[in-house]
Amino acid sequence: MTVNPAPTPHPWTTGGAWTVYAVWTLVAAVLAVIGVHRRDQ
Repeated sequence: MTVNPAPTPHPWTTGGAWTVYAVWTLVAAVLAVIGVHRRDQ
Protein backbone atom coordinates (compact mmCIF):
# COMPACT_ATOMS: atom_id res chain seq x y z
CA MET A 1 0.00 0.00 0.00
CA THR A 2 1.41 3.39 -1.02
CA VAL A 3 0.50 6.49 0.95
CA ASN A 4 0.77 9.76 -0.95
CA PRO A 5 1.10 12.64 1.56
CA ALA A 6 0.70 15.27 -1.20
CA PRO A 7 -2.18 14.33 -3.53
CA THR A 8 -1.78 17.51 -5.60
CA PRO A 9 1.03 17.81 -8.16
CA HIS A 10 2.26 21.06 -6.54
CA PRO A 11 1.83 20.91 -2.75
CA TRP A 12 1.80 24.14 -0.73
CA THR A 13 4.97 25.23 0.98
CA THR A 14 4.76 26.39 4.58
CA GLY A 15 5.54 29.96 3.55
CA GLY A 16 2.92 29.89 0.81
CA ALA A 17 0.29 28.55 3.18
CA TRP A 18 1.01 31.28 5.74
CA THR A 19 0.91 33.90 2.98
CA VAL A 20 -2.56 32.76 1.90
CA TYR A 21 -3.68 32.75 5.54
CA ALA A 22 -2.41 36.31 6.02
CA VAL A 23 -4.02 37.54 2.79
CA TRP A 24 -7.42 36.07 3.75
CA THR A 25 -7.10 37.71 7.20
CA LEU A 26 -6.33 41.09 5.64
CA VAL A 27 -9.18 40.77 3.13
CA ALA A 28 -11.62 39.92 5.93
CA ALA A 29 -10.44 42.90 8.00
CA VAL A 30 -10.73 45.31 5.06
CA LEU A 31 -14.23 44.07 4.21
CA ALA A 32 -15.27 44.45 7.86
CA VAL A 33 -13.97 48.03 8.00
CA ILE A 34 -15.68 48.92 4.71
CA GLY A 35 -18.93 47.36 5.90
CA VAL A 36 -18.90 49.26 9.18
CA HIS A 37 -17.96 52.51 7.42
CA ARG A 38 -20.84 52.18 4.94
CA ARG A 39 -23.27 51.19 7.68
CA ASP A 40 -22.40 54.23 9.81
CA GLN A 41 -22.79 56.82 7.05
